[in-house]
Amino acid sequence: EEYLIAFSNLIRTLFQNSDKRQISLFEELETCKIYMQLESMRFGNKLHSALIIEPNLDLKSVMVPALIIQPFIENAIWHGLMPRQTDRNLNIYFDLHSEDILLATIRDNGIGRAASARLKQNEGVVKTGYESKGMSMVQQRLQLLQQQYDKPFDATISDITDIHGVVQGTQVTLKIFIGNKMI
Repeated sequence: EEYLIAFSNLIRTLFQNSDKRQISLFEELETCKIYMQLESMRFGNKLHSALIIEPNLDLKSVMVPALIIQPFIENAIWHGLMPRQTDRNLNIYFDLHSEDILLATIRDNGIGRAASARLKQNEGVVKTGYESKGMSMVQQRLQLLQQQYDKPFDATISDITDIHGVVQGTQVTLKIFIGNKMI
């Protein structure tokens, strides 16, 4: 029952925000929280996530493109953390890079990009015919926003490695322009 309630809440917020060009960071984070709650339930509460937000960040006045952060969280869970059997950790940090640039950093302790690509090739597209389009669509949105406003809208994806170069997870850093002249 708890899962169904969370799922209906997620669907409701997705519908409410799907036709909006921008929403408050508070609204975007609410969607992300519900999504992470659902995934945690699905993993038998073996997914540990945290939102770490700079204390001076006014979540209700900062505006971001609608539904821009959640797809990166989904990608981290499905492609980085799902293949792990235990110790699934996801941390999302929000900080101001400058007065009008928001940094959103998504860090997971998943299997890394190369291992995920190998799994995808061995199991995903070949067996099911399914091809994920979510990340390419979000990257295209970011490129369009950057071209339209000539402001930073980009995502950098990199491996997290230990001192020996062994992959310990993946990090996505989003730079999002939040100035008043957007949209």
